[in-house]
Amino acid sequence: MSGDRDSFPPSPPGKGAAGEGLRRFTQLREAHVHLAEFGAELSALDVSNCASKAECLERIAVEAQRHSSENCATSWIIAVRARPEGWRERAWPTAKELHDAAGGRPCIVKSFDFHSLAASNAALQAAGFLPPPPRGGGPGRGSEVKFTSGHSSDHSATSIEEGSGSVALPLPPPTRREGRRSDPNRAREEAVSVQGDASAADGRDARPTEFVADQIELDTHGHLTGLLLEAMAQRVLDAAPKLTFAQKKEHVRLACADLARRGFIEAHDMLSRPWLTLALTELDEAGELPLRIVLHPVVEDSDEIVRLRESFERGSIRLGGLKVFTDGTLNSRTAWMLEPFTEPRPDSPCGRKMMTDEAFIAAIKQAHAAGLPVVAHAIGDAAVRWCLDLIEAHGDRSLPHRIEHCEFVDEADVPRFAKLGVIASVQPCHLLPDIEALHRLTPHRLNRVLPLRELVDACQAAGRDAAELIWFGSDAPVVDPNPEDNVQAAVFRRRAGMSEDQAIAPEQAISREEAMRLMISTKASIRL
Repeated sequence: MSGDRDSFPPSPPGKGAAGEGLRRFTQLREAHVHLAEFGAELSALDVSNCASKAECLERIAVEAQRHSSENCATSWIIAVRARPEGWRERAWPTAKELHDAAGGRPCIVKSFDFHSLAASNAALQAAGFLPPPPRGGGPGRGSEVKFTSGHSSDHSATSIEEGSGSVALPLPPPTRREGRRSDPNRAREEAVSVQGDASAADGRDARPTEFVADQIELDTHGHLTGLLLEAMAQRVLDAAPKLTFAQKKEHVRLACADLARRGFIEAHDMLSRPWLTLALTELDEAGELPLRIVLHPVVEDSDEIVRLRESFERGSIRLGGLKVFTDGTLNSRTAWMLEPFTEPRPDSPCGRKMMTDEAFIAAIKQAHAAGLPVVAHAIGDAAVRWCLDLIEAHGDRSLPHRIEHCEFVDEADVPRFAKLGVIASVQPCHLLPDIEALHRLTPHRLNRVLPLRELVDACQAAGRDAAELIWFGSDAPVVDPNPEDNVQAAVFRRRAGMSEDQAIAPEQAISREEAMRLMISTKASIRL
C-alpha cells in the first residue's frame, strides 16, 4: 500500500511527540496484519533502510557470501521491504545486477508493498521467464531475451523470444484484448477479479490484474529488465523453494510473539489460508498463542475454512469475515481513483478496478451464507465509493462489513460509514512513508488522504462511537507494526522532525487520546 521513503525508522519506544505515554496502553488491537508474511520477513534480508540501489546490491553481495560460507548451495536470496522510489537512483536493480551481486544464485528483491519485485537471471529462469542456462553452466543470456505474444490453437499464449526460437510461457492472457489499448477506461471497468488459489495468495496483499503485458517491464529494446508486477511477481515467488508447514508455523509463532511484546492482545489476519487454522490451533494447544486471532480468508478459500470452523474456533481463534480485493495500491498507481494520477500508468490513468459488480455481490452473498461480513481491500476513493454502494444495496446491516485501507475517501462518502455501520479499517502509519508519493502522484487529492477528523466527527454526528467503526492497523509486514507510528500519523500527519508545513491534510488530524482509543481492543472488534 504505502510509500516512497527509503528509510523511515520506527519511533523509539516511549519517545517522540506522539509516543509519550503510549506504553501504558496494553490492550491493543492490530486490525490488519499478515501473520505468516510478517513472521517470514522478521528473519529475511531487510533492505528497507537502504538509501540507494548500490547499497541494496552491497547487502545482497554480503548475504551471498554468508550463504556460500554456510554451504547453502540451492538457497535463494530474498531481500524484502525495498523502496526503490526513495533510493537515490529511483531505479530497481536489473536482473544482471542481481545476478552479479548474488554470485549467480537465484535472487529477488521484494517491494515493501508486495506488489512488485526485481528478479535475477537465475530466478527468472526458475520461473520460466528465461530459457535455462546453456549446457556447462553460466548465467544465460537474459539481456537478449525479448517478450512477445503469440497464439496457440486453443488459447492465447505469451512467450519470450531468443534468436529464432521462443520459450512458451503458460501465462493467463488478458480477458479482453480487444479495445484495451484504444479504450483504457472500458478495459479498467471490465477488468475481472483474479481470485487465485491459496498458493497464489502467498506473499502479497492484493489480487493481480489480468493485464499480463503490463506486469512485465521491458527496456527500450524489448528485453526483460527483471522487474515484475502483481501476478508475474507472484510467478517468481511460486518458483522459490517451498516452505514446510513447520517453517510456516514458526513464522506465525514469531509474528504473534512480536505483536504481544508490543502490547497487542488481538490481531486480525487478512489473508488467512486453510493451513493457518491448523498452525494456530497447534500453537494455542501448546500454550504458544499469546493473543486472540481473528481470521479473514479470501473468498475462494472460504468454503474450506468454513468447513473447518468447528475444529479451530475457540476463545482465542475466530473467523471474522471474507476478504476481497477491489483495487491495487498507491505506489503502483493501481489504486482506483475518482481522478487521474499525475503520473499514471498508460492504460490506467485512474488506477484499476479489480472486481466486477457481479463478483462483489456474489462475495457478499457467500459471506452472508456463513453469517460473516465482507472485508474489502479498497485504497482509492473510487474503490471506497463502489464498495459502499454495493454494501448499501446488497449487504446485511446487522453484519460489520469492513473496508480496508481507505487511504482516500471522498467528502461525500465520509458520512456513509456511520450511516451504514461499515467499519473503516485504516492504517494511518502508511501516511508517514507515503508523503513523497502522495505529493508526486496525488497532489490534487491531498485533502482526501485518510480523513480521520471527518470520519470521527461523522460518527459522533450519527450518534455512533467512533471506536466501533474506525479501527487502526499496520498492514505488517508492509510497514512495521509500531503503534506509536499510527499515533504520530493520526495526530501530526507528518514524520517526526518534519515542519508543520510538510504535513498531509493537517485539518484531518485527531487528538492523541482519540487515536489511542481507535487502537484499543473492544468486544466490537470480534463481533460476528
